[in-house]
Amino acid sequence: MPDQPDIYSSQRFLDHIDDALIALSSAGVDPANRPAFILQAAHLLRGDIMSCARAVMSPHVADRLGALSEYMCARLHYAHVHNVDAPFAEVTRLLEDLRRAWPSLDRTRPARPAAQTAA
Repeated sequence: MPDQPDIYSSQRFLDHIDDALIALSSAGVDPANRPAFILQAAHLLRGDIMSCARAVMSPHVADRLGALSEYMCARLHYAHVHNVDAPFAEVTRLLEDLRRAWPSLDRTRPARPAAQTAA
């Protein structure tokens, strides 16, 4: 039987998505602290969000989410280096889509192999 999703990690995933959205929103209205907000959002994407995702998702879905996370971080880096706002809107939209899709994503971990007994 597959492991049940970790409800605590699942809620933390959503909380971290919300935190990343707040950081991106703050980066848009506070240019003086924009680099700090970009760094915060990227840290959440690469660290906390992915850690929670790996705890509750199938490895295949977690790997796909990891690729999406890296893409979003690259877009945030581009926004920072080129001082443009369009990537913020794109990453915000992707995070909002991910948050809405969360209930339907495969969060079933594969069953652990049974321990082999000595013959």
